[in-house]
Amino acid sequence: DIDPLLLPDSLDGQAVDATLYASVDQSWADGTMLMQTPSPEVDYPDDVDPTVLGEALLQLLGLTPEEAHEMAQNIDWTSTLVVPVPQTAFTFSEVTVDGTSGMALTSLQDGQSGLVWQKDGVVYFLSGRGTREDLLKLADSLK
Repeated sequence: DIDPLLLPDSLDGQAVDATLYASVDQSWADGTMLMQTPSPEVDYPDDVDPTVLGEALLQLLGLTPEEAHEMAQNIDWTSTLVVPVPQTAFTFSEVTVDGTSGMALTSLQDGQSGLVWQKDGVVYFLSGRGTREDLLKLADSLK
C-alpha cells in the first residue's frame, strides 16, 4: 500500500552511490559489543530528494506513512543508509543517545538489545544482553 508517487519516475534505472568505510569494534566477556565507523557518504541523482526516498524506504520497512514522514525529516540522508530490520525479529523505537537521535532495537527471540546512533560523522552500534536503559546508560558514558 505504498504510494508509488513517492518516488520520481526519473529514479528508475538510476544509481545511488554509497561509500562505506571500515569499522572497528570491541567485545567484552559479557557479550557487550561496541562498533563504530565513519558515516557513509551517499550521492543521489540530481532530481531525487533524499528525504522523500528515505521516507519511502521507511514505509517499505513497515512504518506507517505518518511515522515514516516524521522520522525521515530528522535524518541526514546523505550520510545515512537504511538498515533493514525485520519487524518479526525486533521491536524498535527512536531514543536519545548521547544527546542525539538514535534507534533502540530489542530482539523478540533472545532479549538482546541494541542501539544505533550517529554523532559527529561517526555511526555507533552498541549491543548486549542488558535492557535498553542499561545500554543507553553505557552509551551516554562513552568518551
